[in-house]
Amino acid sequence: MTAWHALVNVARMRKGESILVHAGAGGVGMAAIQIAHHLGAEVIASAGSHTKRALLETLGVKHVIDSRRGDFAEAVMELTNRRGVDVVLNALAAEAIPMGLSCLSEFGRFIEIGKRDIYQNSRIPLWNLRRNASFHVVAMDAVFSGDESLTRDMLGEIAELVEKRALTPLPFRSFAACRVDAAFRLMASGKHIGKVVVSFPEAFVPRQGEPLPPAFAIQPDGCYLITGAFGGFGKVLAQWLVKSGAKHLVLSSRSGASTPEAQAFVKSLENAGTEVRVVRADAGSEKDINALLAEVSAGKQPLRGVFHLAMVIDDAPLAALNRDRLRSVITPKAYGAWLLHKGTAHLKLDCFVMFSSVSSIFGNPAQGNYGAANSFLDSLAHHRHALGLPALTMNWGVLGGAGYVARNERVAEFLAKQGTYELSPGEVVSLLESSLAAGNTQVVAIRVDWAKWEAILPQRAGQSVARAHPLFSRRTGGWGPDQRLAP
Repeated sequence: MTAWHALVNVARMRKGESILVHAGAGGVGMAAIQIAHHLGAEVIASAGSHTKRALLETLGVKHVIDSRRGDFAEAVMELTNRRGVDVVLNALAAEAIPMGLSCLSEFGRFIEIGKRDIYQNSRIPLWNLRRNASFHVVAMDAVFSGDESLTRDMLGEIAELVEKRALTPLPFRSFAACRVDAAFRLMASGKHIGKVVVSFPEAFVPRQGEPLPPAFAIQPDGCYLITGAFGGFGKVLAQWLVKSGAKHLVLSSRSGASTPEAQAFVKSLENAGTEVRVVRADAGSEKDINALLAEVSAGKQPLRGVFHLAMVIDDAPLAALNRDRLRSVITPKAYGAWLLHKGTAHLKLDCFVMFSSVSSIFGNPAQGNYGAANSFLDSLAHHRHALGLPALTMNWGVLGGAGYVARNERVAEFLAKQGTYELSPGEVVSLLESSLAAGNTQVVAIRVDWAKWEAILPQRAGQSVARAHPLFSRRTGGWGPDQRLAP
């Protein structure tokens, strides 16, 4: 299609005209030679190796030149009795462009199909266009996206000519999709002839996850696992699950229910009629996670949901980050999520929820390690979605009433000065429930005064966040434009 559009629609080649086709042994070059012959044009073609030049002669090209010669323009002028060619189809870069322009005849058309010099904003000598010659750029990506009618017409015209055997399919070398790296290496070497094709051994059908029910529902006969369960929001989440009908919980943390407060919390859940198993496990330990999942599997109820809240915060400027400080933050959150993913990928879960942070969206000072860990959670959610597995990553802003910020007043004050304010526990679980029901994969939830945000952090002024999830907006009664939750 590139060759057809360039010669027929742009150059408007006519019978008896002449054309210089650079890179004649490539896919576009070989197609252009066929089309030029079909139109009754005289072809001069270039190639960079003896093998490729010999191939062009077998295609009926009477005049074949070496594109690597510094004087190929002179060779073209000699072949045309100093007249030049009517059309140059150029795929070469740098000095080859002004040399090609010097080959143009009066009313000649130079067709540029490369991108390198375009994006480098290279200069061209206008002197060579003085005899009513013209310079044209062919960018097929823009044609495909900008003119569907033209694209459709070209496909029809080419298909008809192929069916009539006026044009023949191009030679190609095929690579399986798993060897796409080898395909790119071959193209980069410039040694290929014709097209390079990446093929799939079977028809590619994207896997689709099972749709969630209209309203997400906790299953009383299922088991739900929470990591980081005894942190502030681990408790909030456990209480929400129980109120929503959960009868079987597995609560996991590095220290377990080791404090009187944690033990009293477990007792309160049991008094509500819920079976609670507490498992001590380091979320960043493969051995511990395997043991945790084995404990879950030992129960009578199938695992229906995973809520990964485990986290460690160790803020430090980038220059102060060392291997240990990176590992201490990334391992429980990111590696822990990966271990849970691997350990449950074969199960039929209703949900796989990860508590992430807006630090992976906007970035926060001195939180490079924390932002990296949360970015992994976001990517893992989309990876699971692509595999047809349930996944939801919640990029929370400031969680109030419980959790890290609630326990650190100075952090809350710093965030408030930036224009970000707390979400209450009730708002958090409401948005979580709405996001699960909607089948979202990633939701950003932040309460922010945008005017203050942009004034304090002007470099973020160009960043935007979508409007509030409609389900949650209705539940909260709607907030003003300066205080919004945005998924």
